[in-house]
Amino acid sequence: MHPNVYWAQTEKEIYLKVAICDLLGSPDICIEEEEIEFLALAQSSSSSSGGAQRYDFVIEFFLPIDASSSSYVIREREIKINLPKKEPDWWPRLLHEPKKLNWLKIDFDNGRKRRITRSLLKMKGLKKRIPSLQRTFFDQ
Repeated sequence: MHPNVYWAQTEKEIYLKVAICDLLGSPDICIEEEEIEFLALAQSSSSSSGGAQRYDFVIEFFLPIDASSSSYVIREREIKINLPKKEPDWWPRLLHEPKKLNWLKIDFDNGRKRRITRSLLKMKGLKKRIPSLQRTFFDQ
């Protein structure tokens, strides 16, 4: 079974969020330049099986990433994976092959938070400049 995986990017990094809770042990995450392999066991939510559910996926990247600088953090309901790109650039897609996987989705929240943060930083910079702009305008 595949967990839901959400992805976002900046020019320099790829971010993956694996939605999985009730992990049984540590996940097996193998990060290489061309792909990531993920395997984890989690407590099954269905009462019929009552045991462990296996979650796995393999993602072949559009372009190489810097595997040695990659990292991940295990949280209560998700695993966040940070994958620096080997060469800074915007990717048209995450996958090497142009295909649609129903368990792989764009992480709109991640991208929105980054855009909002950038906008706020720009606004703070503008607020700092407003007094000097006012002086320039009124002194003329």
